[in-house]
Amino acid sequence: IQTLLEKSFASYLISSGRKKASKTARKKFGSDLEHLWMDFLDHMDFLAQEGFVTQEGKLTPDGLWASKLRIDSPLLVAQSIRDKLLPDREPALLAAIMAAFVNEKEFRDDPLYRISLSKQLKQTFLDLRKGLKPFAIKMLKKGFSAPNLYIQPAFLAYAWAHDTPWDELMRKSDFPEGDFARLMLRTAENLRQVAKIDEDFPCLAATARQAVDLILKEPII
Repeated sequence: IQTLLEKSFASYLISSGRKKASKTARKKFGSDLEHLWMDFLDHMDFLAQEGFVTQEGKLTPDGLWASKLRIDSPLLVAQSIRDKLLPDREPALLAAIMAAFVNEKEFRDDPLYRISLSKQLKQTFLDLRKGLKPFAIKMLKKGFSAPNLYIQPAFLAYAWAHDTPWDELMRKSDFPEGDFARLMLRTAENLRQVAKIDEDFPCLAATARQAVDLILKEPII
């Protein structure tokens, strides 16, 4: 990795048509390189502590399947899978939880206790958030991002998966229609990625594929 970072500076010079860099540029790049390298080592240390890689930097069995997750919050989702916090037999619930992971919108008043929620959804969401809290705190301390999980995107995805009419859903939402449609498209893509770990988690993967079919429908597609 360190060699790759060093070569990237040479590539920059070649692509820009410059054969030499100023002392200032080299000094700045050296400082940036050192920062990136130390950041990389901190991340590797965290992954080793959590059992995703060995001390030598090789992927563990958990690291192998987790590396297939090309998703928005790969470490949080991977830890959720390891801790059995994801609903692996309820497609609508899985779509809802994945929407919470994908969501980037922040809510001042997330209506966890104010709206009428499915008891199953509420308990699953609370168990997930409680179960992930210690891991998320460790991630933040090591410089990883650990987004807040809000109930509203999960609630809306759950209702949409259960065929709540679009107009009714939008009246309950703080999302503009286009933003919610994009949220469902990204949620579906994340679910497709989860479906790729079928060798290790066949039940979860099958449920993820079913969840995609529940949320990709008109007017989203």
